[in-house]
Amino acid sequence: MKVSTAEPFQIIYSLFEHEYLGYLFESYVVQLDASGRLTFKHQNISSKNAEEFSTGLNEVDFKLIHLTDSIQQDAILKKFYNKKVTPAEFFS
Repeated sequence: MKVSTAEPFQIIYSLFEHEYLGYLFESYVVQLDASGRLTFKHQNISSKNAEEFSTGLNEVDFKLIHLTDSIQQDAILKKFYNKKVTPAEFFS
């Protein structure tokens, strides 16, 4: 789902447990309704698309987004394995 930047939104940080890497954070933007409550409309936010949402983010949010990107599964695979490898191959 795409979150509209023309309507109110909020950044949310989520904690989840990865099978091999333990607890990791993810960042999302969630659309707010007319009363300012969270809706089900959401999307992942990363360094690649954070500028789209810059009106609702501050400097700390940009740093946190960058940090959450750096601990994601794909980033870890690239750091420790130069060739293209699937997560199943890497973790086995």
